[in-house]
Amino acid sequence: MFGRRGKREDAAAVPTAGPCLVVSDDTDTIAVLEAELAAAGHGNHASHDITGFLSLPKGADASVILLDLPDLADTHEQLLRRLAHAGPAPRVIVISSGSNALAARFAVRAGAADLLERPLAPGAVADALDRAALAPAGPGCRITIVHGVAGGVGATVLALMMAGELAGRATTVPGKVALVDLDVQTGVAGLYLDAPGGHALAELLDAAERFDAEYLASVLLVTQGLRLFSFGDAAHADDPRVPYLFVRVMELLEPGHAHIVVDLPAHARPWTMPILAAADDIVLVTRPTVPSLRLARARYDDLLAGGREPRQMQLIVNRVRSGWQGGTLDRKDIARALGSDAFATVRDQPAGFEEAANLGVLPQSVG
Repeated sequence: MFGRRGKREDAAAVPTAGPCLVVSDDTDTIAVLEAELAAAGHGNHASHDITGFLSLPKGADASVILLDLPDLADTHEQLLRRLAHAGPAPRVIVISSGSNALAARFAVRAGAADLLERPLAPGAVADALDRAALAPAGPGCRITIVHGVAGGVGATVLALMMAGELAGRATTVPGKVALVDLDVQTGVAGLYLDAPGGHALAELLDAAERFDAEYLASVLLVTQGLRLFSFGDAAHADDPRVPYLFVRVMELLEPGHAHIVVDLPAHARPWTMPILAAADDIVLVTRPTVPSLRLARARYDDLLAGGREPRQMQLIVNRVRSGWQGGTLDRKDIARALGSDAFATVRDQPAGFEEAANLGVLPQSVG
């Protein structure tokens, strides 16, 4: 798909038989992780506290790093810099004290293969190692689909935040992360970032069969460190050439980018499944209402039935009120409606999001 490897076919598990590195300032956590590694058959490992890890010489790391993230953010930037020079593309598994935006942000910036929460469930480390084995190592383009299961769940804001974090990583060259907004009805990502016009969707459709990478580069905007494809035109949204245009755009973007974040609209279209089929990761975004949660579960089950692996998908419940106060659903209610307790939450921050939209900047740039 998109002119490169058949993603699912040769994303066969890459063995994690190389040494594992455990990094934690907590001796009890180190003991738990070492026991989990031994139970999973990974006896080849070493352990360091944070200071010891930061002082390791470059290139002295393992193929997999289990990083127990400190609650305080004082050392996070140092850890990110150290991971950026961690040798030949180790797969990083971040472990945090709970579901929080700070840990999620660190995991994205670190390019982590997984994010686990303490206390660790039995077998969680083994499962994470299996998922990490499927994560691509070394250079190559990773495609992450952010898919709102219904309108108004905030998927575009999350896609912008994810792309912005990836573009802000120290190891990323500006313009090497692309955000592809497939809502051609409105081009909402471009509106959010106050992206200047200059090219219309109709123009791209007319040129789709002849445009190359040079032409595409001339029509895409590089803003705030990322390359943006976002063109809204309701009059041409159902043009039969749209599917070809999307495939061509992805095909041309892949060779020159480290990561592509795709904002996929909720309403299914004929081109939806080919786009999903090419994804390395799928993030399903919903909100804490029973109908929306059930819709998310139905979409998740559809993807499973279509051959996707659970490890390739993440459920995010967006716009959860801080501390669950003032809401009618608690975490147990959400898990019951989803049919699973494997989900992450994002707190509702309407004032910050609105200010970012008014300023035309990425959400994490505000407050």
